[in-house]
Amino acid sequence: SFGITAGVSLANIHIKAESISVSGDSKIGLTAGMFADVALSENFSFQPALNYVKKKKKNEISDVNYESKVKLSYIELPLNLVYKPEMQKLRFFVGVGPSIAYALSGKEKEKENGISNTYTYKFGNNPDEHDLKALDFGANFLTGIETPGGFLVALNYNLGLSNLAPGSPSDDGTIKSNCFGFKVGYKLKGKK
Repeated sequence: SFGITAGVSLANIHIKAESISVSGDSKIGLTAGMFADVALSENFSFQPALNYVKKKKKNEISDVNYESKVKLSYIELPLNLVYKPEMQKLRFFVGVGPSIAYALSGKEKEKENGISNTYTYKFGNNPDEHDLKALDFGANFLTGIETPGGFLVALNYNLGLSNLAPGSPSDDGTIKSNCFGFKVGYKLKGKK
């Protein structure tokens, strides 16, 4: 069977360099996608998905009157193994699997002492030319409920495992991303 989902994302980017650690504040973004549900047995299924995810974060330094807002857009491919125990009506599900995300675009708006500036991110692996790596590998965790009619509500957490800093970690420290997603969706019933 196949389905569609839409909802909100709550993402953050963690930066570590030497003794400095910066996370910023998570901001709400949008997410939408489609998925397939391939039955492996009565209670297990393989559930690949293709999602668009908008990741946002905000940094503020009150001492110097500085603020920045980052918006990153990704196409994400989670590959979940899902377990669905037998239940009477509502069906609970839980899943886990690897994920691959590819950056489509990124922008940062900075405001310091009343002066605003907008910067467009460049993606690649050259520390002299790029801001972030385009590919992000992670682990995805999923849970939710599904009605007999095919409507579903799901919560997922995507833990970024890749260092997104271009070049080697010793040069630029580490940049890692994580994201919560809350989605509603509808699954079309497939043939048995």
